Amino acid sequence: AKPSLQVAAPAGAIDLYKAIGAFVQPIMETDGHDAAVAVVESCCEGFRKAVHAAGPDKEEFVKAFNAEAPGGEADPGIMAGATAFWAGIGAQVGPIMESNGQQAAVDYVNKVCDGFKAACHSAGPDEDAFKASLAKSLKVPAKPSLQVAAPAGAIDLYKAIGAFVQPIMETDGHDAAVAVVESCCEGFRKAVHAAGPDKEEFVKAFNAEAPGGEADPGIMAGATAFWAGIGAQVGPIMESNGQQAAVDYVNKVCDGFKAACHSAGPDEDAFKASLAKSLKVPAKPSLQV
Repeated sequence: AKPSLQVAAPAGAIDLYKAIGAFVQPIMETDGHDAAVAVVESCCEGFRKAVHAAGPDKEEFVKAFNAEAPGGEADPGIMAGATAFWAGIGAQVGPIMESNGQQAAVDYVNKVCDGFKAACHSAGPDEDAFKASLAKSLKVPAKPSLQVAAPAGAIDLYKAIGAFVQPIMETDGHDAAVAVVESCCEGFRKAVHAAGPDKEEFVKAFNAEAPGGEADPGIMAGATAFWAGIGAQVGPIMESNGQQAAVDYVNKVCDGFKAACHSAGPDEDAFKASLAKSLKVPAKPSLQV
C-alpha cells in the first residue's frame, strides 16, 4: 500500500452538509427521493464552480454561488454553510498552492468537492456516516515532504515579544534582549508541555515561568493564541501517531519559533520564512494535518 496522508476535512464541511439537509428534507417529503438527490447534486456542483471561480475572494464567492442557485439567490442557510466551507478549503489550499503549485491546489479542491458530494449522497441524514465517508475520501498519497502551515498565533507571540524586548534592547543592549527572548520561548515550551489542552493550566504555567510570576499581558495574549494554534494541530497528530509524535511536534514548533525569533529580529517576513522552513516535516505513512 502507498503511504497515505490523512488530511482533516476542511472546516465548514459539516455546516454546508447540515444546511443542505435542512433544505432538502421538505423537498424529499413533497417531491420524493429523486428530486431531493437532484437538489443535493446541483448544490454540490454549484459550490465547486463557485470555489474555482472565486479563488480567495469572498465577495466573488458569494456572487458566484448565488449565480448557480435557482432564481439567482441561494437559500440563506446554505449560503452560510457554503461560505464557511469555502473558507475552510481556502485555509488548506494556501499552503498546498505555495508548496506544490496551482494545479495541485485545483486538484485538491476537486478532491474535496468530490468527497463532499459522495458523502452527502451516500450518508443522507446520518451525520456520522457523512463524516466517515468524507474523511475516507480525503486520504491523499503522501508527498516526500509535507509543508505544515505554521500554527495560528505564532505571529502574535512573535510581535508581542518584539514589542516587549524593544525598550530592553535600547536600555540594556542586545545580549539582554536575546536573553529575554530565550527565556520567553523556553517558558512557552515548558508551559505547553505542562498544560496540554487545558487553557487555565497553560496560563498558570506560563505565568509561573515569567519573572515575578506574571507574564506581560501582551505576551500572555500572544502566547495563548499560539498555544491554541499548536493545540489545533497536535490533536490529530496525537490521534494518528500517538503521544510521543505530538510531543516531538511541539518541540519542533518551539525550536523553529525560537530560532526564527533569534535570527529574524524585528524583520517579520524573515521570521515567517524561517519558521515555515523549520516546519518542513517528512511525511509519515498517515500524518493527520
